[in-house]
Amino acid sequence: MGAGASAFLPQLNAWITSQRLANPVPRPSYDTVVSNYLGVVNYAYANPQTAVIYLSDLQSRFFTTNCSFRWTWSEERPTTSLSALLLTTNQPANASAATESYRIVVEAIANNPEQYRPILDDIKFRYFNPAYTCNARSISSSSDYGMNLGPVFR
Repeated sequence: MGAGASAFLPQLNAWITSQRLANPVPRPSYDTVVSNYLGVVNYAYANPQTAVIYLSDLQSRFFTTNCSFRWTWSEERPTTSLSALLLTTNQPANASAATESYRIVVEAIANNPEQYRPILDDIKFRYFNPAYTCNARSISSSSDYGMNLGPVFR
């Protein structure tokens, strides 16, 4: 950087912060979140060998450890309230795009878990064995759902 640039940096950071506050990025719509979720589901179905971290993250983020995955989750695809939309939703193009779609879903659930209860119910029904009790994870704040989110597909 040139001379004087370091003196200008605090002003630039303050301006960027004020712009972000004045023009916040809008939250995605409910339909956008559902579409991103279904895209991730389609990606996991098409790439079950890379879905181990994704499935583990779903369980640790939203459900208790006593939830047991169905061994046949990628072959037996249960019918849920979102199944019809699943057929018309494209999967993300690659692991990075699938991880970004998952991030959108997790952040939406963290901001309003009740609004996205259909997604949580779909996850529970789609991936976990109904022979075992599977409860929602006990959290102190819904923002706990969004913590420590990393790449879930590689």
